[in-house]
Amino acid sequence: MNICKNCVERTRNMSLSNTHFGARRIGELLKDKKSIFFVGVGGINMSSLAHVSLVGGMKVGGSDRVCSHLTERLEREGVEIFYSHNEKNLDGYEALVYTVAISEDNPEYVRAKREGIPCISRADYMG
Repeated sequence: MNICKNCVERTRNMSLSNTHFGARRIGELLKDKKSIFFVGVGGINMSSLAHVSLVGGMKVGGSDRVCSHLTERLEREGVEIFYSHNEKNLDGYEALVYTVAISEDNPEYVRAKREGIPCISRADYMG
């Protein structure tokens, strides 16, 4: 089998696991929350979840390393997008959804954990 060297290295740097809260617990975690932040918002799944959350009435923000047609569309819809990872990006957000593609030292994730902000993996948030 021919495996891409960059893919292996990227996988090695993924140190976060999926949460396994389930729908009921996620509902409890997000009860009374009016804002949510997506780390890695430029991916097809994360951008879709951000869009659905926005349509559902939440204030939505997110970060990604690169600008894409997906992040530009989210910006046009009113989502606050940051093109870097910085703990200050999380200002004003009450919950965080992350992709396991980020490392455990991601500044937004670290801040959320430190401040007790609910952190939910993309797969768990999707249900």
